[in-house]
Order: sequence, then structure tokens, then C-alpha cells
Amino acid sequence: MEVSAQDAKNALRAEVRGRLKQISAAQREAASRKMCELLEGRREWKEALCVLLFAPLTDEPDVWPMLGRGISEGKVMALPRFDSSRNSYIASRIQEPETELRPGKFGIREPVEGCEEVALKRLDLILAPGLAFDLHGRRLGRGKGIYDRLLATASGTSCGVAGDSRAIRSSGRGGCCGPPMSQTIVSCRLISAWQNLVMSPSGASARQ
Repeated sequence: MEVSAQDAKNALRAEVRGRLKQISAAQREAASRKMCELLEGRREWKEALCVLLFAPLTDEPDVWPMLGRGISEGKVMALPRFDSSRNSYIASRIQEPETELRPGKFGIREPVEGCEEVALKRLDLILAPGLAFDLHGRRLGRGKGIYDRLLATASGTSCGVAGDSRAIRSSGRGGCCGPPMSQTIVSCRLISAWQNLVMSPSGASARQ
């Protein structure tokens, strides 16, 4: 019996979630620190004037320190905020993280209403989470497609951020199918989405 694409995606999500449960808090913290160091040294970060970050879930790479770093460097730093009237995410600027954040629709930290909306075409760099990424930079989300719609509309360089356990060798039927990232960071390695790549030995056999 042929497995549907949706069933294959759900199986892949379950597989990746199983891997993530094997990662200790210390391992995740160390990998997150390396990712932030790599991001800080990249030309794309240094030259970006307007950056869309994400508020990490507990099982995602913690890139939160980049928010304060970007603000201190004079960048326009934005986070996704769910706009129920449009049933989609928009980008909203954060200048005072201590007072301008609240739990959003999906329990993820979001800018409060009243924060300045940032046009998606204004973004120079988009750092994107994902449940998994393949070697072409395609993203597997958490099933609702809302974040994919934001990425499809935004301009600038998109960079998927993922630990080794989120990387898969091939998307195939029912695999990653979101808009391809310009780049994908896997732990402390950076993958160009448009190159023919082979996973390193440390890679595994790989939101809404």
C-alpha cells in the first residue's frame, strides 16, 4: 500500500522528534553557542541592516542572544507576530525585549501589539527555524504552513538554523517541501543550499 505524502511527512516529523529527545540540554546549549558565533562572523549578518529572528522553542537552537546583539549593533531586529486578522505572521520590530514581548497564539514569544510592523520586503536576513531541513535548504515545518507563507513572501537572505539531528539527506516524497533557504546552518557547519553536498559523519542520516 502506497504511503501518502502527508503520512510520510508525519513519519519524518516523528523520527526527527525522536532524535531531538536524545539531545541533552548541555549539548543543545553548546551547539547553540557555536551557531551564534558562526552567525556573528558571517558577512550576511555583518551587512544586514534589518533582521528577522525567531523565538526558539525549548528543542530548537537558542539564537536568542542574537536579538540583543543586533539591537546593540544598531540593526532593526524583528520577530514574527501572528496577525489573526490576516491569519498569517508579520514581522514586528523589537527595541526593548524586556517590555515588548508576550506569549503569542502558539505559546511562542511574540512582539506585543503596537510594535512597529516591518515590511517583509525590507528584510536583509531571515533566520528561520524548522523541524528539519534537507541539503537543498528545503524546510519541514510543524504542519500548519503558516511560517512557510511568511518565508515565501519575505525578501533578503533566508538562513535555516538547525542542529545535526534536524538535517536529512534527501527530501523525497513527503519530505521537506517549504521554500528553500538561501543557506542552512547545521550546528557549527554552514551549508549553501545550492551546492551538491554530502553530510559530514557528525550529521544524522538528516513551527508552524
